[in-house]
Amino acid sequence: MRARVTGTNMSRYVPPGMKQQFILAASALFRRLQRADIKFAFIALGIWQGFVTCSPSDAGAAEYEVGGRAQFRWYASGTTQEQVAVFFRLSVRNCSWYFTYALESNNLADYMHVSHDGSQLFFVQSLETVSEKKRKAGAIDPTRHADNSGTASISEGEIFYNAALPEVPPVWLAYGSSCFFDSHKEELVEPAMVQDGTGVEYGRAGSRKLKALRSMSDHFPFLPTRVVYLSDGQLYDFNGKLIRYEPPYDHGFTNAVYEVHSITNHNGLELPLRSSLKLFDRVTNAMSASDLRAVGDYQIQLLTVKTNLSISSFQPPLPGRTVVADHRFYGRENPQYFMELSNQWRSQWHRSKQVKP
Repeated sequence: MRARVTGTNMSRYVPPGMKQQFILAASALFRRLQRADIKFAFIALGIWQGFVTCSPSDAGAAEYEVGGRAQFRWYASGTTQEQVAVFFRLSVRNCSWYFTYALESNNLADYMHVSHDGSQLFFVQSLETVSEKKRKAGAIDPTRHADNSGTASISEGEIFYNAALPEVPPVWLAYGSSCFFDSHKEELVEPAMVQDGTGVEYGRAGSRKLKALRSMSDHFPFLPTRVVYLSDGQLYDFNGKLIRYEPPYDHGFTNAVYEVHSITNHNGLELPLRSSLKLFDRVTNAMSASDLRAVGDYQIQLLTVKTNLSISSFQPPLPGRTVVADHRFYGRENPQYFMELSNQWRSQWHRSKQVKP
């Protein structure tokens, strides 16, 4: 059941017991983000109760920026095991989005950026600090190592899949998926998760789709309030062949549910204040396909909102000499991608740099 929260100063809206933890973690995060010249100040925001009246087809006119915290939790042996939380900032304009990602602790990278410019997906990880330390220590041999300041990739698709950054799709689902669902009216869509509760992983654009039963908000920017992802009862084996689950799961079952638990509104934007994506798996000796167990969830919390963006481009800059992997031409018929050291994005890379996985 969703609760509506209105008239809230979100800079003060911190769950009990989390305030000090957030302050300490955010302070460390700000120092990391400042290296990339990112202004990510958590400021007091006055929330008012007005809404913009418009239709779902106007969803592409949205422009806003949200900041928050996301954390994955495993349910194992009757206990809940929390993974390291991440702080995020998501900038949205029309069908483009820009995600800034930082762990609550132990960040090897200076920063990580993921974005979609309306047609392509970008990922950039800056390693300038650790690379400079290695250079000074003489640990980089130019004849054996690529002397680079970061890694990056470019690919097709609308949802970013990377097992090292599993929080990106659920956060995107919560705050950046309005345009996606407005343009994808079909039931079968790419799911907003890197891995479901059964262990199935999702990857390149179009490689695996699930039936998604969704309910959308009637208020701008028309984000989903509930999405139920349904398995079709099939999975790919190690040889890429489709096989069916054993009954009673052979005709499908619920393997993930996204739900908004509370909402807030700011300058005509109705946004999830708290939401979650829960993953399910089958059980032994099941009597029906509804016999399932929850194996984990992503908890997403909104902390800041503003209606002006802190970015000027939805293509993240490369941090100097960067190892760039181009996956746009990767597929079953052409199982190569292109990798090269570069300091700027290109429309196409040298064919001589093909790499077979």
